Amino acid sequence: EQPDATGVPDAPVDSEAADTGVLDAPPEADAVGPCGHGCGGGACVGGKCQPVTLATAQDFPTGIAVSTPTVYWTDNNTNEAVLFTNPGSATVSTLASGQGDPNYLAVDATTVYWSDWTGSAVMAAPLGGGALVTLASAYEPFFIAIDADSVYWTSEQGGYVSKVAKSGGTPTTLAAAPGDAYGVAVYGTTVYWAALGSNAVMSVPAAGGAATTVASGVCPQGIAVDATAVYWADSCAGALMSAPVGGGSPATLAGGSTNPWAVVVDANHAYWTDTGGGNVMSVALGGGVAVTLASGQDGPLGIAQDATMVYWVDNHGGEIMMVAKP
Repeated sequence: EQPDATGVPDAPVDSEAADTGVLDAPPEADAVGPCGHGCGGGACVGGKCQPVTLATAQDFPTGIAVSTPTVYWTDNNTNEAVLFTNPGSATVSTLASGQGDPNYLAVDATTVYWSDWTGSAVMAAPLGGGALVTLASAYEPFFIAIDADSVYWTSEQGGYVSKVAKSGGTPTTLAAAPGDAYGVAVYGTTVYWAALGSNAVMSVPAAGGAATTVASGVCPQGIAVDATAVYWADSCAGALMSAPVGGGSPATLAGGSTNPWAVVVDANHAYWTDTGGGNVMSVALGGGVAVTLASGQDGPLGIAQDATMVYWVDNHGGEIMMVAKP
């Protein structure tokens, strides 16, 4: 279930966590100023870039993804829609309406993919809008990820991870574990997921095969992965954690979060939303002192990034936000 701003779970809604958390080119940035780099249209205060509001008056926004410069998100209360805008634009456009309960998203060069929780479907549409495509029927699809050929998703209360070809077809269940399944990420030929109900981070070959426990005794929610490590937001520890992709002892990269929810990584840093604390955070992949990118948020959930910016949805505040990477 989705948490509310206090960290208490709400009714189910939906990730981005998308793929490995690494996207493409940056948006147009402002000139280098006292922050040492552009702030993407935000102010530089005390040597720190301030957040920029991209859209307001949204109704329970949940997932977010970026195909620079366009930002996509789900609105899954009254609107039940997938929406998009560009930084600096006053226009919010609808990509898909009439959805049952759109949750998390992923994007590639041509297409937006999302999970529709109560609609029991994995959906797709062209980046600029067009015909909606039902890629697969699915039980409670939640977080979502993509690679070159397939779309992957977790079934929240079903506890399993599945895939379907980007062109659609018959879905394949790759693996299952008892209890809820949350975040999912793919790197190379391996899929990783947050088996929250089993207190484990798991992996399975994308082509199918035996599942492996990457880390146990943990409470993973959103996850991300790179060539060497899996990263997850751990609700029990109140921390961003990691473990080697092949398995091993979990390491705490940064503690002090009230209810860490979703995470993305680039070559040097991890970025995550702390839903209960109302913060958007960053820390070096090797751990160290965490940096608060934004505070005073009202339930930040989904998070995304490109080369220079971090984007998130402020779930209860009804805002779509971004801030320059430090």
